[in-house]
Amino acid sequence: MKRTKPQITQYLVATAVLLFGIVSAKISSDLIQTFYPNRPILPDLLFDIFGYIQWTEWLTDVFWISSLLCFLFYLQKNKSKFSYYVFLFGAIYLIRSFMVILSPPARPTGNGDLYSIGVWLNYHQHGMIPSGHMASITLMWMLIDKKSDKRLKSISFFALIGEFFTLIWSQGHYSIDIATGILLAYFIGTIFKGTKVEKWFLG
Repeated sequence: MKRTKPQITQYLVATAVLLFGIVSAKISSDLIQTFYPNRPILPDLLFDIFGYIQWTEWLTDVFWISSLLCFLFYLQKNKSKFSYYVFLFGAIYLIRSFMVILSPPARPTGNGDLYSIGVWLNYHQHGMIPSGHMASITLMWMLIDKKSDKRLKSISFFALIGEFFTLIWSQGHYSIDIATGILLAYFIGTIFKGTKVEKWFLG
C-alpha cells in the first residue's frame, strides 16, 4: 500500500529519533571510557546469590532475539503502529545515552571486557545504567497486545524473564542496571499514552 505524506513524515521523524538515540549511545559510551577509564567494579547482592556462569552471556542474545522475532510477527498485524513503535525505541536509547554517563561504573567483569556478540564484533560497550537489553526487551513485551496475540505475549514474557536471569548469571549488567532498564521501558511505554505525540503517530 502506498504511503501518504503524513505517514512518510511520521516514518522519517521516528527513524531520525532512533538513529539519534543509537549515535548518542555510542558517543556516551566513548565519553565514559575517555573520562572515566578506571571505573570501579561494584558489589552486587544478586551476583552473590546466583553466582557467575559465563556461558549464559550467549543466552542473553538468544532471549533478546526471540523477543524481537515475537515483536516483528506482532508488527505484521499492526503495521500502522510501526513508526510510533520505532519512535518509542528511539526515545529509550536517547534517554539512556544521557543516563549512562551520570554515574558510570565498570563492567561487572572488568573495564574493557568484551561480552557476548561483542566478542565477535570486537565492540566495547561501556555504559551500564540502565540496561539497554532490559529496557528494549521489556518495551517489546509491553507493546504486544495480549488480546491481539496471547501466545506471542506469553513467549515474549518468557524471553524477558530469561533475559533477566541470564544477565545476572553472566554478570552482563548489575542488578540496578536491570531494574532501571525495566523502569525506563515502563516510563517510555506509558508517558505518551493519550498525548498529542501518540495521536499524531496513530491518528
